[in-house]
Amino acid sequence: MEKKSIKEQMAQWRAEQKANPQVSRPKPPTSHPLSLGGLFRPISSREQALAVIKAAGIAFLILAGITTIAAILNPLNLVDVLVLALLAGWLWRWRSRVAAILLTVISIANIGVTVMNLVAPSPSGGRNLLLAVAALMCAVKAIEATFKLHGRFKEPEQSPPPYSSPASGSESGEA
Repeated sequence: MEKKSIKEQMAQWRAEQKANPQVSRPKPPTSHPLSLGGLFRPISSREQALAVIKAAGIAFLILAGITTIAAILNPLNLVDVLVLALLAGWLWRWRSRVAAILLTVISIANIGVTVMNLVAPSPSGGRNLLLAVAALMCAVKAIEATFKLHGRFKEPEQSPPPYSSPASGSESGEA
């Protein structure tokens, strides 16, 4: 197999494009809605909002799973697991603004508990500040997505079919 120069490869590609214009260039990969780049990018379509809500729901279910592991040391953490799992499911399934707000409140409380545990360690609560901040950023993005989904990107309601008059003629009340 002979090696072609870049110029030859480009010329061959241009010739293929001219011969078959239906062949499109591959699209560049898009970033995940909750990746570091996605967290700071505005949500500009309904599809993006739905993707962010789904990813946030999954992220909080994963956080509930991590908290389940911590429940081995402190059984009271099972309450946190239950609340996180229920709110994550509520957010994911019903795209709830209330669930997104409650997850944000819980995330803020988790950051407070985490900071307090870093200052004065206690058996209850985590010590991973990065995870707590990531959960808060995810929850804030979920709020943005749910509000935009129910506001700007709301699906238009289907209106009932227009009233059709009877085929017999006018109903002006004259007999």
